[in-house]
Amino acid sequence: MKNKKMKFIFYSFCLFAAALCGIIAAFLTIQIIKAPKLSEIDASPEGYLSTILDKDGEVVNTLYVTESNRIYVGLEYIPKELQEAFIAIEDARFYSHKGVDVQGLFRAFVHGITTGEFDQGASTITQQLLKNNVFTDWMSEKTFFDSVCRKVQEQFLAVRLEQKYSKEWILENYLNTINLGGGTRGVQVAAQYYFGKDVSELSLAECALIAGITKNPTRYNPRLNAEKSIERQTLVLNAMLEQGYISQEEYDQAVFENVIAALEDKEGSRGVKVFSWFEDALLQQIVEDLTATYRYTEEDAWNLIYSGGLTIYSTVDPVLQKICEAEAVNPEWYRDNEEISIVMTDVSSGAVQAIVGSSQKKTESLVYNRATEALRQPGSTIKIVGEYAALLDQQEATLGTVIADEPYEYSDGTKLSNSYGTFYGMISLRDAIKTSSNVVALKAYQMASEEKVFEYLEKFGITTLDEQDRNEAVSIGGTYNGVSNLEMTGAYNAIANDGCYIRPYFYTQITDRNGNVILENKNDSEQIIKKSTAQLLTSAMQDVISAGTGTNAAVKGVELAGKSGTTNEMKDAWFVGFSAHYTCGIWGGYDDHSPQKSSAYVKKIWKKIMTEVHEGKEKIQLLDPANLVTAEICTKCGKLAVDGMCNDTVQGNMTKEEYFAVGTEPVGECSCHVKIILCEKNGLKANSFCPKSEKTYLKEAPEGTADCEYVLPKTVEKSCTEHKYFWDTWFEKETWIDDEVIRRFF
Repeated sequence: MKNKKMKFIFYSFCLFAAALCGIIAAFLTIQIIKAPKLSEIDASPEGYLSTILDKDGEVVNTLYVTESNRIYVGLEYIPKELQEAFIAIEDARFYSHKGVDVQGLFRAFVHGITTGEFDQGASTITQQLLKNNVFTDWMSEKTFFDSVCRKVQEQFLAVRLEQKYSKEWILENYLNTINLGGGTRGVQVAAQYYFGKDVSELSLAECALIAGITKNPTRYNPRLNAEKSIERQTLVLNAMLEQGYISQEEYDQAVFENVIAALEDKEGSRGVKVFSWFEDALLQQIVEDLTATYRYTEEDAWNLIYSGGLTIYSTVDPVLQKICEAEAVNPEWYRDNEEISIVMTDVSSGAVQAIVGSSQKKTESLVYNRATEALRQPGSTIKIVGEYAALLDQQEATLGTVIADEPYEYSDGTKLSNSYGTFYGMISLRDAIKTSSNVVALKAYQMASEEKVFEYLEKFGITTLDEQDRNEAVSIGGTYNGVSNLEMTGAYNAIANDGCYIRPYFYTQITDRNGNVILENKNDSEQIIKKSTAQLLTSAMQDVISAGTGTNAAVKGVELAGKSGTTNEMKDAWFVGFSAHYTCGIWGGYDDHSPQKSSAYVKKIWKKIMTEVHEGKEKIQLLDPANLVTAEICTKCGKLAVDGMCNDTVQGNMTKEEYFAVGTEPVGECSCHVKIILCEKNGLKANSFCPKSEKTYLKEAPEGTADCEYVLPKTVEKSCTEHKYFWDTWFEKETWIDDEVIRRFF
């Protein structure tokens, strides 16, 4: 019985294996039949130029794959060391395989089975040549099955191609095809771009550096990431040494050579104009979206951009871009070569219309962009989209809610201070925003709860926070990683856009050379906070500019709202704000986080830019209080103000006409003030014979705050005994009578 069972299992397995082999064979046959005919393809490099249009459809740049981006060079002019460097790192068995590296495929398969990660490539140089120049429609692959089908055809054609052409022909065309970063195509332009020399003049160290770039043209671009590129160069040299292409002496000499210094000494040239900061950010976002949407490698995405004949409908406004770039490099704003980043978005669409990544003139393409890549401490700018948005949106507080600005500590006992060096006492949320109180911000964070604050920060598109940021310091902008200007500006744009968040984007759509849409931003918006919440935050931030920490950013004749932010020793300085037309975020500081002497320049630049971009623009009211109600409140308790008392205190007029979301307005009257009748002469409680005056005091105040000066004095507990008769009042007032005469008379 047991033998019968074993035979059944064995025969079943054999039948399954045979069926599986038949299915695989049929699949392979179908793919081979569908593969392009060798006589119909051309594996030599060619490409279709891609075009970038501005928001109005005008051409702003053209990305060439021929002429400007590629200079074809014969194999005889390409150094043997460069050829061998590519072979060693990309396809070690290039001269022995027949187009497909079976050993490499088996290694990649075993790695995938054992680790569950099928991330090791096994494409030969021949396959890569076909992928770059023949299978250019890989951008339409939407599933893993599509990729497998293309891979099978690619491998089949690789074998056929090697039957028709020599290894030298394949290698020459490959070296003239590949993307080598910075917009370069092929080894000749790369040699000129990185080292300012002909490819034939490259040293072994330079050859190894260039060969290392192709795996990831952005990560291993030595102009963008010197450390990573040197690591990759060393890997290439090790492979060349192990495979016998170079000696130990040659290896040691190449490792010792300072190729990064050579990059700095040579400006390089690739024959095309330097990309603007916007174009840099645009292309980076396209690469990210292509890799996310179609699961391509970064190299594949760059290949498509430069040779796919794309039409890129960008969101750039050339006028705004020019204004922002001009002010960013204007030396009159800076004391000591501070760095800067600027992002400007259109309020209604959320589209990025201008962006700048440095205070220095741009001389290279695809370089470090502080607006998108630098993560910096946000300071007080985070308060608006964190605890204050959470409290107001959950209606756990209003702008009139009063909180004690007093000596206070974090939960761990660390003392907290305000940037203005004192404590005001009882202040409303509106005034806390206007003055940028750290104490009230922390208390608001605690009131809203850590979970809710982080929920709102995520809603506002802040993606750089992690578990290490889950602490109270984030309430005043103390984050572990920091935030980018792009994301912070996008967050504030949601407030300007009545609470609707739109991920900042640099293009509306991208079409291939046949007009098919391959990527599209549909301007999808999400209502992340109530419109009333957005209006309340806007109103409070209008006060920041008119009478708070942002007065240096005010623009005459333009309604604006915004928030400043500085960190310890002013290592980071921010101003983010908006009009009805544009949202603009500016960060300033040093790359090495050195202290700054002043942060005022950030607001001044913001003011200058917002002044220029609004010239000739229609004046639109920023605040639309249609969903709000008003009530006159006492700003020391947040309740309804009492006429004749709250508006006439020893502290001044403590009333404010405040906005509220419907249903959140206060109902009770002021309970924090007391009116008392005093003797004008000595300040004691007046009796019926004293010359009298009425004064309104606070009943109490938090210790150690400015309010303490205005609390009801203890002296009023005693009544005046100096005035005992009805004429005492008359004599006190008739001061023209000589005091000595009065004493003698009585």
